[in-house]
Amino acid sequence: MALTEAEDVDKLFAEYEAQAKADSAAAERKTLKLTNKRQKSMKEIRQEGLDAPIANDNKGFQMLAAMGYQPGRGLGRGLAGQAAPVPVQLKAGRQGVGIEQNKRRKQQEVEQQQKERDLKRARMQQDMRVEHTNTTATKAAHRRAEAHLLQARQVCETLDRRKGVESSEMWPQPPAAAVESDAIQENEAQDSSTSAVEEVAQEPSWEDWPVQAKLALVLDYLRQTYHYCIFCGSQVSFVCRADLECDT
Repeated sequence: MALTEAEDVDKLFAEYEAQAKADSAAAERKTLKLTNKRQKSMKEIRQEGLDAPIANDNKGFQMLAAMGYQPGRGLGRGLAGQAAPVPVQLKAGRQGVGIEQNKRRKQQEVEQQQKERDLKRARMQQDMRVEHTNTTATKAAHRRAEAHLLQARQVCETLDRRKGVESSEMWPQPPAAAVESDAIQENEAQDSSTSAVEEVAQEPSWEDWPVQAKLALVLDYLRQTYHYCIFCGSQVSFVCRADLECDT
């Protein structure tokens, strides 16, 4: 009998303990719910207060109204001033005042520097493309001029020999003669550099002239002397006008 009463007491205590735990959990849930509701309500109330215009019973509004301010109109004599109060910017976190502005400013500086680098890179690429195009065109024009010069010198030699001319600097130079001529010019340059007493100014030789200048001289010689144009491909009875009839 005593054992049965002890068991009943333990069972009763266990039920009380379970009920107490359930009540405590329910109270915690209710408290958390109320806290969340209160926080949400505070945010809503704060936002409503920020969005609401200044009431007529506000002391600051009454002072402005006494000086002639009218809602919706700007401040100042010309009514061109600010028409609404300065907006309130809520500060989040525990950082110092102005830290967000500094962050935005630094971010804007980084973005601006990146834009400048991209623009500079684009300009450099454009300049490189233009330079490459100009270089390619210049090289192509130089190759065409060299081919025309060789053709013109060969024609000049053929026509001169028919006329009885034995030699001319306008004729094509043999490779050996060209090498020998370069060697002689190099020796002369060395002698002139080592001899400080005998300094004689010499005009550049024919081979030292630019390709375009040599081509112009040979073409003019052929047209004036033989009335021949390598671009027309024939000998005519009139002086060829290169600027009008020939594509040089």
